[in-house]
Amino acid sequence: MKQERLDYLDFAGPYLAFPTVIVDASRDNSISEISHFIGKSLCVQADHFLVPDLKRRYPGINVVGFPTIEKSLQTLLNKQCAAAIGNLYSVANQLETRYVGQLRILGNVANGDSVLYFATPKSKPALGQILSIAKSTISRSERSDLRDRWLA
Repeated sequence: MKQERLDYLDFAGPYLAFPTVIVDASRDNSISEISHFIGKSLCVQADHFLVPDLKRRYPGINVVGFPTIEKSLQTLLNKQCAAAIGNLYSVANQLETRYVGQLRILGNVANGDSVLYFATPKSKPALGQILSIAKSTISRSERSDLRDRWLA
């Protein structure tokens, strides 16, 4: 998380969490983790929170940013990169609607979950408390229904 956000925002949650997944177009079942792409290009949405960490942890991977996950996956399909990453929900949606049988999920990026929180101004601490209390009153089943409707 960027320091400027932490300076003026509090965070309530988490509300949703999705693993970040690795996608490829090959049928090579021996590949299951990000380190297999050292010396190759990895497509990713340019503002993905993992970009700085990937560049630090895997300096041998050429991380190439694109404006959308759709553009990342299209570039992968065109064989202009070896793999792509994105959060499971976004990737699964794209695979189901645009890339059936052409791309596949290989595995998860270790320590790469996308975790979503509500941000509230530090000047209004009661707002975060209200959100946390409200979240605690929602059953697991209701939460699942809300998530499905929100992400539909």
